[in-house]
Amino acid sequence: MRLNESNKKNYLMAEIQNYYDDEERLKSIFRINQEIFGTNFYGSIGGNDFETRIINLVREIINRDKLNDFIKIIRNTYPLFAQKLPEISSDELIMILNQLDIQTHKTVFLQAYQLSVSKRMITDLTKNIENVEKLIDYLDDIPQTEQDSPIQKFVGYLYLLAKKNKIDLSVIQRDLSKWIERYCLDFEQLITRLEQEEQQCNPGLMVAISISGENYVLEAWLIKNLAQYDRKSFSDCEQLKIDNKVQIPINKTLDNLPQLIRNLIYESSSSVSIKKIQIFLPIELMNHPVDCWKMYENKDEYETIGETYPICIRCSEGLRGKNPRLMAWRDKGRLISDKLAQTAADIFIVGDNKEVKTLEKQLRKENAIAAKIVPVFQNNLPGEILWKAGVPLALWVRQELPDIENIVILDELINDGCLEELPERVKMKRLDAMDQNPPENHVGRHLCLLWDDPNFLPPEQLLAENQL
Repeated sequence: MRLNESNKKNYLMAEIQNYYDDEERLKSIFRINQEIFGTNFYGSIGGNDFETRIINLVREIINRDKLNDFIKIIRNTYPLFAQKLPEISSDELIMILNQLDIQTHKTVFLQAYQLSVSKRMITDLTKNIENVEKLIDYLDDIPQTEQDSPIQKFVGYLYLLAKKNKIDLSVIQRDLSKWIERYCLDFEQLITRLEQEEQQCNPGLMVAISISGENYVLEAWLIKNLAQYDRKSFSDCEQLKIDNKVQIPINKTLDNLPQLIRNLIYESSSSVSIKKIQIFLPIELMNHPVDCWKMYENKDEYETIGETYPICIRCSEGLRGKNPRLMAWRDKGRLISDKLAQTAADIFIVGDNKEVKTLEKQLRKENAIAAKIVPVFQNNLPGEILWKAGVPLALWVRQELPDIENIVILDELINDGCLEELPERVKMKRLDAMDQNPPENHVGRHLCLLWDDPNFLPPEQLLAENQL
């Protein structure tokens, strides 16, 4: 998918040479627009003849990331030359993207769309994307206010998300590459800018299911940027509502819970593109397959939230209070923050004893901050063992599967990668389940990742102790 850099330069050089037979006319662009290019931009370009100076000029324009500025000025000021520059063909892009099954790639298309436009421009399209034409038409109608057009950004984000999620674009690779070469002359620099934007915008969803009398209650918060979150800053976190309520009752059967989670995801996605979801669960529900809840209500859709987002579960008992066990739990959790760049295998210990008390003793004795739990425990046992042992980071399998060795699966996920990448690797394993028929026979449908980071808790002013 990478573009030929020389093709871009050759294209621009040829167009400049076709129009600018007089060097003074070319100089005037940079003299008039010094606030964009800087003082004496053209004068600093070396070369013994006009042709050489054009070659060096184009190279400098691209190196300084000024190509789109240059083209915009040309289009606005020199209409004859503007006719030689290709207008973006949305129809051509639609024809290319229509070669893909939009329903199969719905999530990636929506994420690329959401990232490409400002929050105020996001429409109900985020809830129901019907076809490529509708999506591109929305983008085409949005006025360009930045260096890159919404359509250019959409293609760039589509490329990044496909690469990140290991989505095969080989069906359209040749056609899309040609489109990019023609309409995104500085595509590599566009990708760099978008990667920087992504780092600056890293929103996450926190959902808490807590015990309330004989039933449960749900609360949710949207963290605007996980990379810069400060629990003391009220503005960094928004408490979400359903039916104008911040606390939603849930019955013991959890029948209404999957739909509530979908509603929260849709509500959050109407303003930002969620990168991670953290779900607080009571100890008794720590083995519940929350990652297997369906992403879409349509009965013909089988994608789960765990295949769409990195999902980490957390312990609701660690959400509120200041008892000694909770404080020790949080102290261990803070140690994890300093180990994100380390190899995950260096941090996790093996918990392989099938006897509950013996396993708990082992985890306590080794003062573990991370554990891979090999035996399969039912009901509330994984959560209870980990909570009592004070282990805030753990990985385990919920169900025994034939011909599957849990230790092998866990080691594959933990070895050869840094700790920070673990949630994404678990998500990829969950995605692998889509190739199995039925997917429930794949271990990806039965993975639990507990990651209780005390740096990511809702603001204290949103966690009044008397709420529950």
